[in-house]
Amino acid sequence: MDAFIGEIRIFPFGYIPQGWLACNGGQYNVQDHQALYSIIGNTWGGTAMQTFKVPNLAGFCVMGQGTGPGLSPRSWGATTVGAKTATLNSAQLPSHTHTLTIQGAVPAQALTNTTATPTANQSWLARPVQPNSTGANAVPAYTKVTTPNSTLHPNTIAPACGIAAGAVSPHENRQPYLTMVFAINVDGVYPVRN
Repeated sequence: MDAFIGEIRIFPFGYIPQGWLACNGGQYNVQDHQALYSIIGNTWGGTAMQTFKVPNLAGFCVMGQGTGPGLSPRSWGATTVGAKTATLNSAQLPSHTHTLTIQGAVPAQALTNTTATPTANQSWLARPVQPNSTGANAVPAYTKVTTPNSTLHPNTIAPACGIAAGAVSPHENRQPYLTMVFAINVDGVYPVRN
């Protein structure tokens, strides 16, 4: 099958075949490719009747024109849709909580068992003690002994990824991709309108 002038194809090899130009945003003289210019004009840039640019598909996904179900309308030649990376802010994160609970130790247990490992149904963040001449006294640093399993203050756990501090790095926003060569035909059959 012959290609139409202005047709874009994807090639699985690392070079541009004869009669095709790389879709890399390159600029060309109208005199050198009059047939292609008569089809695409200055859609992607250039100076009218002197130079024109081919589309730049390096690092971009190609989409069809028009409106699909539930999608925004796209016009032919549009190039300003989407971004390679995106940075989230706190307003874009779903509502969620981070909880951390501690187990307050009874003072008598703290004095006699200061180096014990928690059992299967126990856990603690730390067991602070204050050394003295006869051993150590338990220090209730996180909760009152009368309220075991207390929830810590909300500021105990800071937002992840530095969102609050504004130090978030952008993340990859592109769909999975395979690198191929896009090229536009300059030496094929001229497409005639109906």
